[in-house]
Amino acid sequence: MASHDFLIEADELSSLLGTPALRLFDATVLFDHEEKTARELYLEAHIPGAAFFDHLKLSDESSPYMYMLPDEVSLASAIGGLGIHREHPVVLYSTGMLMWATRAFWVLRYAGHENVRILNGGFEAWRTHGGAEEAGEASYAAESFETALRPEMIASREDVHRAIGDRGVCTINALPVPFYEGTDAVPYAKHGHITGSTNKPFNEIAPEERYPTLDKLRSALDEGGYLGDEKVISYCGGGISATVSAVACLMVGKQDVSVYDGSLAEWVGEGLPTTTGSEPGDLD
Repeated sequence: MASHDFLIEADELSSLLGTPALRLFDATVLFDHEEKTARELYLEAHIPGAAFFDHLKLSDESSPYMYMLPDEVSLASAIGGLGIHREHPVVLYSTGMLMWATRAFWVLRYAGHENVRILNGGFEAWRTHGGAEEAGEASYAAESFETALRPEMIASREDVHRAIGDRGVCTINALPVPFYEGTDAVPYAKHGHITGSTNKPFNEIAPEERYPTLDKLRSALDEGGYLGDEKVISYCGGGISATVSAVACLMVGKQDVSVYDGSLAEWVGEGLPTTTGSEPGDLD
């Protein structure tokens, strides 16, 4: 598919508002240190008609790791509860951080939904365009969603462990360099990276929280090792920012890409092999 099958710009979205079948969602998540919650921010202002995409409702509540995918039945129920049917076109956006929209995109595509796009540049691009805003809550009536899972889009920790030392698989850390090297203060980041993995920060793939032209995208992905012949596993701290790079791969035609859902949160939590410093490292 071409990039326009995955992205939508603010001007095109403006022309689609009010289309009965359109399902538009604000997929923003804010971190604990923010003054407001994402829902509070959404209630203050969002694109007209947009409902709130609650990532936790599409997560496994029994897992000790946040945002892990639930079982197929629970996922189908959660997506249907948002008001999404397989025939509905879906547009996702976020405020501030592109990765929450790409995570929602990845989850819906994994579940088998085809017609999903991301507002490039998010709510800021909408405001720059001069788009209208509204406050309060919007929602869609619940639907029945039939899944058609794409298991190849998600990597398990067993897949990642098998990939260490396998020249046919390239495992790439999508976090900023200090996280990869183990110098950042975030607890899991002190462990560095999954042994054997390389690094290409997601914000070098999509600078300024929006995707660049396809030529620039190919160049950044190629530089990061995403476009070789190997199968690629993209990971980060919790399977969120890794989707920025994974979606970019789809845009340029690279299909053999999966996201490690548990990422470092699970990997470190399970005591699996990590390496600090700038080199990938090897198993002893």
